[in-house]
Formats: sequence, structure tokens, C-alpha cells
Amino acid sequence: MVELGTDMSSGVERKKRLHKLIDLAQAYREISRGELADVLGRDRSRLYPETDNPKLDLLRGLSEALEWSLDTVADYIWTGDHDATPRSTSKDYDTLDQEALAAYQRGDYKRMTELAQEMFVAAKTPDQKARACRLEGGGWDEQARLMESLATYRRGIETSGISRIQRLGLQADLANTYYNHRDYTQAIAVAQYVLDCLEEDPPATSTDRECQAFCLYVRGNTLRRMLATKPSDAQTIAERAKKDLEQAEPLYLQIARDTGGEHLAGVAHTCQGALLEVDVELGLRAPQQTVVDILAELSHLDEDKPWPEGDWLESYGWWCDFGANIAFRHLGGRELQQSVAIFSNKLLEITRRFKNWPLLERAVAIQYVLHQQVSDATGFDVPQMLDAEDLKLIAGIIGRFPHFRQAGWNLIENGVLVQNSKRH
Repeated sequence: MVELGTDMSSGVERKKRLHKLIDLAQAYREISRGELADVLGRDRSRLYPETDNPKLDLLRGLSEALEWSLDTVADYIWTGDHDATPRSTSKDYDTLDQEALAAYQRGDYKRMTELAQEMFVAAKTPDQKARACRLEGGGWDEQARLMESLATYRRGIETSGISRIQRLGLQADLANTYYNHRDYTQAIAVAQYVLDCLEEDPPATSTDRECQAFCLYVRGNTLRRMLATKPSDAQTIAERAKKDLEQAEPLYLQIARDTGGEHLAGVAHTCQGALLEVDVELGLRAPQQTVVDILAELSHLDEDKPWPEGDWLESYGWWCDFGANIAFRHLGGRELQQSVAIFSNKLLEITRRFKNWPLLERAVAIQYVLHQQVSDATGFDVPQMLDAEDLKLIAGIIGRFPHFRQAGWNLIENGVLVQNSKRH
């Protein structure tokens, strides 16, 4: 990779774009160059810098002057106004499609997005472009890159001439992105829209039914997560979540049987685990016994036997999250500490084999909440021990999940870094 500011031609282009933004800021503010220099904190005789690698204070000044986000200013200077897709590709669409799916299966999500971008260039039909966007968006989702995911799905949705099911599929994926990043209102609204469309024109193919099942999954799990944010409405929310998840689970199982898609049975398994958490909140299951049942299910991940992959392994990761949620709400003392410690440790083991950022966020968040609760219960403010792997995870999560930033900074600022620590 070329280091910023070292490539002559790209450096010239960056400098031009920087100067163009300064001119744009002057026009936007309707002020003189001297006044703009004051706004940007620059010498009036040196409004236009000679560098192609501007300092942060100038970027922040342009951000304020233009009322743009800092990311938008930086992205324009370094990449220009073109989109992220490559201008050409030497491979045909079908080959790229197969390679993108193979990259997904081996967990190489960065390569998956690159191949999907090439697919978009090689696409000959609107539906091919839509599929390319779905694959690219899925790759960004696995990396928890929110803005890239949203931009990609919206590009696909706005593509003229795509079929109804491709558009609904893109909208379902968009709802899932909102769910992963805890934008509950948007997740439910988009999922509801797709479900309404499918109710007006009932699913006739396995693709239609899978889209329907996915939106029920997203809406049901979004409602399940809302149990933690709206306890006063827990009964109503849990009932709605249960209804969605109870519809999604058999739908996924039936599609898996019809198509031979074993990965869909893994998603059904996730619905089954989510229902356990919901049933506890509705008083239909005892919390202690449900935690025991979840631990028994996780015992299938035996170190001496091959572990599942893909959606099945991800599903076991979510079962850890469901179990921890139940324990935090309903258990106490040593029973809480022991069960949550098992769930968080098992979840970290899973994410070492299956690098899924939403699961990684849950693993770190569960450990953080447990540590905070233990400190509060004992009255001792014991610093959390962090090793190099912890710091790497926390840094990645802070950049991807805004809701975790405060907790992440607390960990970095107050945690104690230990060398060569042994986990678990």
C-alpha cells in the first residue's frame, strides 16, 4: 500500500481537492478569503497549504466551515468524489460471484467486498447489480462497517430496473444492518415495510419465503433487544418478539428442508435460542433452568470434536448472548458470576474461530458489564485486567459500534495492561 503523501501524482490530486474544498467553504460561508482564513485559524497570506497531507486542525476547520462530518472531508480529500467501486475488471460475473461466496465461507470479508465491487462493474443486468450490492453489503456487515453497509444497500435499492424480490432482499439486509447497530426504530420500520409488501403479494418461491423469514428474524430479535431498554413495556414487547420468532423458526426449517440449505437450519437454531430468552421474560420458563439448558446446548462444542462453521457456529455464539442476558436480569451473586463467565469465555472461543464483529462486541460488553456489577456489589473498584488481544478488540469495537464507545474508553483509560496473560 502506498503511504499517504508519498505518491507524486496522487499527492497532486489530493492537493487540488483540498484547495477545492477551501474554495467551496468560502462560497458556502459567503465570506472573503481573509475571513475564511480566520475561521480556519490560518495565516491570511497562507490560506492554501502547499501540502497534500493536511493537518488535523485544518480538517476540523473545514468540517466546521462546511458543516460536513470530519469523515466526509477526509474521504473527499483522499479519494475524491467517485464511488468505491473499481473502474474495470478482467473476470466475468459468474466467476466473481463464486469467488465472493468462497471468500465469505472462509471468513475473508475484505476480499468478499472487493470481489463484489468488481461484480457490480461486470454486471450486465439490474438484478446482477443488485446481487453484487447484497454481497458487498454483506461483507461490510460482517466487518461491522456501518456507513459502507448503508451506502452499498442504498446504491442497490436505487438501481433502476431491479426485480421486486431483489429490492425487498436489499431492504431486508438494510433492516439487519440497523439491527446490528442497535438502530431499533429503523430496523423495525424497514422490516415491517418488507413484511407488508410480502403480505400484499404472498411469497411464492423459496427466495420470497427466505426474505420473509429474515425480516421476521430481524424484527423479532430487535424487539428482544428492546427488552433491556424499555422494561416498563417488557410484556408487550416480549409478546411481539415471541410471535415473530415463532413464525421465523419453522419457516427457516422448512426452507432448509426444501433447498438443502443447512445454514438456514442454523438461523432457525438462533431463533430457538432467542425464544428461550423471550419466554423467560414472559414468565413461561424459569431463569435458572433456562440457563442450565443453554449451558447444556453449548456443551455440544466439544474441544475434542469438530466444531460447526458459518451460521451454525454463529448461532451458538448468540446462544451465549441469550444466556448472559437471562443471567444478568434474573440471577445474582456467585450463580450470576459463574454462568456469565462461562458464556463470555465460550463466546470468545467461538469468535476466535468465527470473526464476527457483532459477536465480538457482545463478548467484550458482557465481560465489561459483569466486571462493573461485581465491583458495585463488593464495593471495590478493581481495575479490569487487559492484555494485547483485549486492547485490539476494544479498539475495533469502539470504531464500529458507537453505543460501546463510552464503555470502551472506560476500559482503555482505567484498565490495567498485563503482559503475556493467560486468558480464562
